[in-house]
Amino acid sequence: MSIDKGTVDDIKSLVPETQKKRKKLKPKPRKSGIPSTASAVKADLGNGQGIASPITERPGSREYHDTLHEYRTSDGFFTVVIRNVKTINGVDASGQPAAWVLDDPPPPEEV
Repeated sequence: MSIDKGTVDDIKSLVPETQKKRKKLKPKPRKSGIPSTASAVKADLGNGQGIASPITERPGSREYHDTLHEYRTSDGFFTVVIRNVKTINGVDASGQPAAWVLDDPPPPEEV
């Protein structure tokens, strides 16, 4: 099936002049990367070497936040109550203490 030139011209005549002369957007200029604001921090053990790997968690060394968080399935059939970990204490390869201190995030909002 072919369309003759007269039909194409008829269809084009229906398009308003303002749409025929659309302005094109200029290409966006390239930007350089954003420098990181984070900085690496090493533990000061007095010898200037930081934390030595591997770090081993000591049994029973976890501390927990006081807040209990309750999570329910959408049908309400299951409920899980947890207490988030506050601190995990360990020892690095040189015998120095190492600790992870974790935040207690608020529970998710119910939908």
